[in-house]
Amino acid sequence: MWNARLVGFDSKGAKAWDITGDVPEVIARCEYENQWFDARDFDAGGACSRVFGEHIAVGIPTKQGTAEILVLDADLNITSRFTTEARIELWDLAVSPDGEFGAGHLYGDGVVLWEMKEGKTAREFDGHISSAAAYSPDGRYVSALDSGQGGGHFYVLDLHAQHEEDPRREFSHAKARQPLFDAAAHAAWSEDGALLAFTSTAWGVHGVVVYDVATMNELWSTRYDMHDPDEEIWDALELAFTSDGNTLVVGVEREIKAFDARSGTPRASLKGYGEDVPPYFALDGTHRRIWTTREKSPVSHAWPDDW
Repeated sequence: MWNARLVGFDSKGAKAWDITGDVPEVIARCEYENQWFDARDFDAGGACSRVFGEHIAVGIPTKQGTAEILVLDADLNITSRFTTEARIELWDLAVSPDGEFGAGHLYGDGVVLWEMKEGKTAREFDGHISSAAAYSPDGRYVSALDSGQGGGHFYVLDLHAQHEEDPRREFSHAKARQPLFDAAAHAAWSEDGALLAFTSTAWGVHGVVVYDVATMNELWSTRYDMHDPDEEIWDALELAFTSDGNTLVVGVEREIKAFDARSGTPRASLKGYGEDVPPYFALDGTHRRIWTTREKSPVSHAWPDDW
């Protein structure tokens, strides 16, 4: 959801739908080629897109391992485009709230920040097979997971740390023992920056954990076995907080789950849609709807009452 519109992406570009009527209507397009597929073979041309202010950024992989970044306005016009200086993984693309810097992950390494004007590398942070880059709402922190065969850690980088200080602040391991071995992760901040949630996936297991940022303490965590644990699927689950920060929504296989954001108490979930509920979704808080896709077309579902 962006500027009261629904925006979606595939290998051929981006589309924006007006969702105020009974049937979604395409009102803007931006054509580009983005041959990026996730581990489930979903056409995820916009999985690495992020909204900042009045613009949205889309990352496209290049043959050189760098990324071409397109910056689009509300009508999906390309306002700027550049190629990152660094070779990055396109698991996550984050943009600072002021739109000055992007953040992502170096191949097999840690987090990299780049200037959003030309793609020049601004800072690099050591790490190992990282993912889950996301800026805090105030721009102070960037979240991440370091992973590998020896395990991993969720952490944030404090971009306001003094030069002599270590900017890395590690969270404790989730009590639910969610997978961090060779894992991929996604992160989401609540709008007030008070809560930070991670999902991770590896070796047939999905995990969810929520931390209180001020204290760095875990609030709750849980884990789920995959429907087909023998299938090597490394995409972490999509997640988002509702705008009031009270509910965390997670796109699990064939189901969309919801939890009380601070206690982890399960709330009503959306079930029974089968293949119509992929892991990607968009929350429409204004109309209390959640959007998924069906054969590349948007489909809405009413929010349960306890969201």
